Amino acid sequence: MSGIICKAQQTIPNGGFELFSEYEGGVLSGNIVTYELPDGGWTENVIINNLGRQYTGVGYFYKYDSADANGYALELKRGTATSQVPKNNGFIRFECSNVPSKITGKYKFSGSSIAGVTDTLRIAAYFKSVSDTLILFDEHTGNIPDDAIILDIIDSNNTFSDFELDMSSFQGQSVDYLSIQLIMKTGNIITNPGQATAVIDDLELDYTLSTIDILNNISINIYPNPFSNNFTIENAPIESEINLYNSTGKLIYHTKLNNSKTVQTSQLRNGLYYMVISKDNRMIYSEKIIKK
Repeated sequence: MSGIICKAQQTIPNGGFELFSEYEGGVLSGNIVTYELPDGGWTENVIINNLGRQYTGVGYFYKYDSADANGYALELKRGTATSQVPKNNGFIRFECSNVPSKITGKYKFSGSSIAGVTDTLRIAAYFKSVSDTLILFDEHTGNIPDDAIILDIIDSNNTFSDFELDMSSFQGQSVDYLSIQLIMKTGNIITNPGQATAVIDDLELDYTLSTIDILNNISINIYPNPFSNNFTIENAPIESEINLYNSTGKLIYHTKLNNSKTVQTSQLRNGLYYMVISKDNRMIYSEKIIKK
């Protein structure tokens, strides 16, 4: 039974990139231009981009409003680079304590403007607690920790394609922040680095529980089934979460198993329910149950 959604879902601020604010660039050169940056905490690497914005208005983040985005999206433009700075980088860090099964989104990528050169679009994500979160300087320079989940894209694609990052390795950990890095690295830093563009859209935290999690534990026993006012769960871990869903997938009932193995459901109507047992945000068992 896949497709059941956990409770307490969280979202990526402005993950659909529908909200932008306007700024002025070129102030230091006197050639004033306007540009737009995404709201919600999305940040360009100011170490690389700040002076460029101040002199010319040129940076890394841009609004993308072509018809294939169904509204707005985030365009990335990797410009000039040197042997010391071979990449452009932008990121978001926000409070998120409920780890999803994966992060999903869609992208387009031009590849390098120089024939024969392989550029890389890197999408990376990782959770950290308050005590071990990378300092802001690390995220501005595009540094990522060893446990980050990384997707490297090198093939150009001029139409949107879906992507996902499997975040299950963080489930069960005590976390406070989620960081998402959007990085483009040039494949040629010796001479002319050329340019590359990418578009990112529809970033979401996916809390759908997989059928793999269901099969992880087959020793749990539910009885009686059908039941009247209560049923018993054997061999489920203490503090397991019990969710009951109706036939449309709506969450009807939620409780936690403590010392008692009996689930009281006298308030429920008679009918068919889908029961999901989860522990540390991972599904460990699922079964159809009937109240009569």
